[in-house]
Amino acid sequence: AIADVATAVTKGDLTRSIQVEAQGEVAFVKDNINEMIRNLRDTTLRNEEQDWLKTNLTKFTRMLQGQRDFLTVGKLILSELAPLVSAQQGAFYIINNAAGESELRLLASYAQQEGNGAKNRFKFGEGLVGQAALEKRRMLLTDVPDNYAKVRSGLREFRPMNIVVLPILFEGEVKAVMELSSVERFSLAHQAFLDQLTESIGIVLNTIETSTRTENLLKQSQSLATELQKTNLELEEKARSNLAKDQFLAMLSHELRTPLTPVLASALALESESELPKDIRESLQMIRRNVELEARLIDDLLDLTRIDRGKVQLNFEVVDAHTLLQNALEICQPEIDRKHLQCSLNLGAQRVHMRSDPARLQQIFCNLINNAIKFTPRN
Repeated sequence: AIADVATAVTKGDLTRSIQVEAQGEVAFVKDNINEMIRNLRDTTLRNEEQDWLKTNLTKFTRMLQGQRDFLTVGKLILSELAPLVSAQQGAFYIINNAAGESELRLLASYAQQEGNGAKNRFKFGEGLVGQAALEKRRMLLTDVPDNYAKVRSGLREFRPMNIVVLPILFEGEVKAVMELSSVERFSLAHQAFLDQLTESIGIVLNTIETSTRTENLLKQSQSLATELQKTNLELEEKARSNLAKDQFLAMLSHELRTPLTPVLASALALESESELPKDIRESLQMIRRNVELEARLIDDLLDLTRIDRGKVQLNFEVVDAHTLLQNALEICQPEIDRKHLQCSLNLGAQRVHMRSDPARLQQIFCNLINNAIKFTPRN
């Protein structure tokens, strides 16, 4: 008997054992050989399970590598995994944060039938799926209730014996939950394989999520670049319009300034005559100041184009504010007289000097006085 069993073992048959009765040293040899066969069988079985586990982990890693779509990944995992671990039904739920609250949404299923009471959405802590996501640990159900969804074939339906619910994590964050049911019991090798596989699936799902987010950002940046290009074209077109406007204003200013020059020269020449009556001299002075104001307004018109181009210039010097204010009042005097208003000016004894652009400061005084005239009732 010992020889027969030893020969079978050398041929790879580890199912045999020595069953004959023996005593003494023969019994000792028999027991040791049987123990050796059991240990060898256990070791061989563990090695085979490890080879199976590593081979299939490698297979799934290669199969999922480069996938870029959640739905494709969910369907592919279930279709390949269910027969591998002797599961007859499966469901793959993925995290959905669109509504502001995290929930698990059914992404893909395996051998599921409509109308069997299965839910498509779970909140954290709701049902086994939600509870597995909440606790972030595998849940194995060995005593399946009678009202649980049956495994159906074309001939009949079966009650599942085992249900396993597996949260899929990446760096401690739940990405998905997978549920499998089987009419057989999940072996320890199957359970160890599923635990390691979920780690690989978590990496794949996170990669797809990151890639999707990156693609969306790229699309947004491309859209923004297109909008910026469109805006630049509009600004260039506006700049061309502004250039035409500036050229028009420059030409208009030149045309307006041309007739003012001889008027101003004539007024200055007449003012210099000593025999002029006082009222005529005052009128000539008023004409000169008004002509100077018109010239200032033309310069302001040109300043608008300079401001648009950021080329406005100020001529700073120390000026007498009292003198500028008096000049402004004299320029506005005809309008004051027209409304029959009386102007009271109290400047005080001390002169006020400041560093400013005299033409622009006098224009500010004129604007303020004109506003006062405009909103003062006629006497």
